[in-house]
Amino acid sequence: PVTNDSILNSVFAVNTGDFIATALRWSPRFGFNWTPHDGSAVRGGAGLFTGRVAYSWLSFAFSNTGNDAALITCSGAAAPNFVADPDAQPSACGGPTVKPLAAVTYFDRTFKLPQTLKASLGGDQRLPWGVVLSADVLYQRGVDELYISDDNLKGPITLLSGEGGRVMYGTVAATSTNGALPAVTPAKVSTAFGPILRNSSRSGDRSLTVVLQAQKRFADAMEFTAAYAHTRAEDQLSLRDAQTVSNYGFVPVNGTLQDRELVTSVFSIPNKITLSGTANVPAGFTFSVIYLGQSGLPYTYIVNGDANGDGVGNLVAPFDRQQDDAVYVPRNPSDIALVRDSGAVLVADPAASAALEQFIGGESCLEKARGIILPRNSCHNPWINQLNARVGKTVLLPGRHRAEVTLDVFNVLHLLNDSWGLVRQTGTFAGAGTENVPLLKLRGHDGTFDRNLYQLTLPARSAVNVDASRWRLQLGARYSF
Repeated sequence: PVTNDSILNSVFAVNTGDFIATALRWSPRFGFNWTPHDGSAVRGGAGLFTGRVAYSWLSFAFSNTGNDAALITCSGAAAPNFVADPDAQPSACGGPTVKPLAAVTYFDRTFKLPQTLKASLGGDQRLPWGVVLSADVLYQRGVDELYISDDNLKGPITLLSGEGGRVMYGTVAATSTNGALPAVTPAKVSTAFGPILRNSSRSGDRSLTVVLQAQKRFADAMEFTAAYAHTRAEDQLSLRDAQTVSNYGFVPVNGTLQDRELVTSVFSIPNKITLSGTANVPAGFTFSVIYLGQSGLPYTYIVNGDANGDGVGNLVAPFDRQQDDAVYVPRNPSDIALVRDSGAVLVADPAASAALEQFIGGESCLEKARGIILPRNSCHNPWINQLNARVGKTVLLPGRHRAEVTLDVFNVLHLLNDSWGLVRQTGTFAGAGTENVPLLKLRGHDGTFDRNLYQLTLPARSAVNVDASRWRLQLGARYSF
């Protein structure tokens, strides 16, 4: 009989029994620190840094071999009844037969553990009045970074004439009913499998961070620090999850799946300001305060559904939660097809077109992207202001014993006023994929203009993140001897 192993070997030249080849990883580094004269210092260095072994990523190559499990998605009336007997579990949906498909995860034999080149240069200069000014620059570039692709996906098979030339990997049905997603048929190499996710190594991810800092220490045990940091980080895949399917399926596609473009990383925070001060106050107490102000996290407006036909977004196994298609931002209302349900058919929705135009006009990242597919992470949440404080008391005990009690207050601004210290977000960083915000729902395909049909689903914009906005108290005690 023809087995999954034989198909993998003959069609994809994949042997899941093979694993990563043994490779010696060198991490050479050098650094220097030079003091040209009193009050001045220059420092720097460069080197390769190898990260910790990503055991969770590796584990999926052992569990998704194509022989141990098959995935099938059943919904509604087609879902089989619960069976308590572990030896008599259902293997098919009710109604029309749906073939269970095995998902495969494997590592290319040439895969290498992630390694990053880092180079830094900085200096300190003592200024008048006892102020020390520091400046540092850090550049990082990925030498070997994890890259994930689907070997069982053909394509690209075509580009849409409309919708900014969206790259397509399958076909979208002409229509759908009752608010459902339309049927999407990815162009597969083999119908015997679901996705065959290949983990390989790529290079090119990069980031640049510039930090300026000023420090001042006063004679009466007071200190003050002010710092500003600017960061620009770009990557092909923002790896936020432990699962291969999520690291692949939650990252909106820029360019093609085989060669994703280098765009803003989900970890990129362009601007950050830090102000802190510490002072000894009467009765032996110490008081500290720190202000943190930073740019909001980036996010992407996406399509609810599989707009490019790659199998991600249909909300079926193994991609039951993942979505990876950024929205197309129309030049004008006639440049996009918005529809709504009307009985058993879809009809044009002029009111939705007007609402979308108003929404785009109120979001600068969308306004700048008119006529193209929205670049990944090109939108940013509002600026965040946080003020934290600490009061501490140390009591000296006989011998070398001492006791310290501290009280930390987080988000003092919100404690003082309910309208202050609020963290407002459209896309969040609460979980993998939560930085992706659905704006349009896929409903079908318009063959006349060769573009998809969408239903408008406006999200809540700049909503208060309750958990991040709370003020909190933390009482701590430490005894040392």
